[in-house]
Amino acid sequence: MQIQFDALRRLNTVLQWIDRIMFWGIFALTAAMFMMVFLQVIFRYVINLPFSFSEELARYLMVWIVCIAAAGAYGKGMHIGVNLFTGLLPVAGQKWLARLVHLAVGGLMGVIIFEGGRLSCLLKDQLSPAMEIKMTWPYLALPVGAFLILLQAIVLLIRGFAGEEKSLDPQLNKKRCSP
Repeated sequence: MQIQFDALRRLNTVLQWIDRIMFWGIFALTAAMFMMVFLQVIFRYVINLPFSFSEELARYLMVWIVCIAAAGAYGKGMHIGVNLFTGLLPVAGQKWLARLVHLAVGGLMGVIIFEGGRLSCLLKDQLSPAMEIKMTWPYLALPVGAFLILLQAIVLLIRGFAGEEKSLDPQLNKKRCSP
């Protein structure tokens, strides 16, 4: 029992560390996107000398932000879910359904990691139109985000089998929007 408690405590510490890195990564990407769009507006309408790459950069940054933030939202139970039928199940059934959901999400993320990685490698010679960077970098956001979601699913599955699962209903989770 003590070994299980220590392992869960270490797992929670690692997860908090990953969450903190994701939070600051999202913060930095959002700040960069904001500054790029702000400078584009200034340069286009005030200086009358627009950047040729600002829209493309903002789009790629947004894709990275969404892919990373999706993992954080999944780990905290903040994604949209249909719990109409879940509430009809007994508590034990709800717990097993939550485990099944985490297992299915993990499997799907495994497929997305594989296929997204394959797609990223296939596009290594293609350049983006405005910035002329390899398209591997924008497309790499998908397998990276899927990997982060897979980590969250594994942790939630381990917590579920250890008896420390959270509800699938975000209304029941007290801690919702913290870094």
